Amino acid sequence: MFVVGVLVLHLVISLVYVRVVGRGHKVTRSDRMVLRAPAKLDLVIAGDSHPRTALAPQLLGPRVINAAVGGEHYLKTYYRLRTLVERGGKDVSALLLPVDAGSFSSWQSHNFAPEFIWGRYVDFFEVGRAHGRPLKFTGAWVKSRAVPYAGELRTLNQIRQKRFGFGVHLPNANFGAAPEFQRKRQALMASQQHFRGADPLDPALRWAFDQLVAWAEEQSIRVVFVSFPVTQLYHRWAERVGARAAVQREILDPLREAGHLVLDHHDLYFGQDELFSDSHHLNAKGRIRYTRHVRERLRAAGMVEYPVQRR
Repeated sequence: MFVVGVLVLHLVISLVYVRVVGRGHKVTRSDRMVLRAPAKLDLVIAGDSHPRTALAPQLLGPRVINAAVGGEHYLKTYYRLRTLVERGGKDVSALLLPVDAGSFSSWQSHNFAPEFIWGRYVDFFEVGRAHGRPLKFTGAWVKSRAVPYAGELRTLNQIRQKRFGFGVHLPNANFGAAPEFQRKRQALMASQQHFRGADPLDPALRWAFDQLVAWAEEQSIRVVFVSFPVTQLYHRWAERVGARAAVQREILDPLREAGHLVLDHHDLYFGQDELFSDSHHLNAKGRIRYTRHVRERLRAAGMVEYPVQRR
């Protein structure tokens, strides 16, 4: 009787967790937006918080969507984007992907929390093989399917505070208004989080990136690669640890040589900290200005057709 009671309690908690998290998480909200979008799309913006916060799709055209999600790395993007495009029957003409100094850093390549969300897309055993350890993510696979609420106090706290995975607002702070010492400290802390003790070119992330580009080519989807604006303070640390040089040498230069459209804008707004919400994310003012800048490059490449406003 005790065992039955425990199983019933487990089932109830699991169902409540799945319902609450599955309905309100930022990935689920983004998925709904993608699946509701027109069947034919000129451009899909994918990736992590940099494209998410830097590009306003409504300024790029009526058939452009921003499917990027903060905290999403290439192992997540590879599986999620393919699933959404194929499941939704989307005809995508072009895809925009980030190639920043931190895009291939191993600092969070193991992170798939909450596993219930990412387990809907990710093949954890294939990811393990990409990491060189086929069974590395067995626990994540079990958790995503059998015990979704295990170790999820952080997620529940995020729900309560309506932040990170459950917030709805883009960052709009003015990084430039902070004292210089505070800006330097924030840039150092962010760079340490992204690069300290990390492999700047994680093999599993590079594998997922290559797989995603190959899939896009198979689908006849043009790809534009963007290195997003960051502050000079943040760039200084990324450069110091060699992350920027590694991405330049191993990713950006080969893409250019292969004839891909590469927009390297990492230094576009150096000295204009008022356009950033922190050391490496644009705020509302920066987002509008940068989107308009990118729009002209994409229009010239024939990737978007932003309607001319008649006066």
